[in-house]
Amino acid sequence: MNETKFETRELSGNLKKSSVKTKENQPDMFGECRINGVLYDISGWTKLSQSGNKYLSLAFQDKEKYKAEMQEKAKASDKAEITNSDVDFLS
Repeated sequence: MNETKFETRELSGNLKKSSVKTKENQPDMFGECRINGVLYDISGWTKLSQSGNKYLSLAFQDKEKYKAEMQEKAKASDKAEITNSDVDFLS
């Protein structure tokens, strides 16, 4: 089977229903979009307004920025210094 990788075009995107939602606060939908050349992850929640109307709440996260932040956090935790208070038997 020949699989073609889908590339998100400028000012377009997609949303898919989540098949892995296990907690109420997790998104009902997820996807991605491209705006000004930046690729964003999209998370979507189906909500109900106080007047009883359904609506879709969306959150966007820059994929590359998020990846860089996670790499920095991993580096910082790898470089954490051990102090005397962390190792009581050295005192």
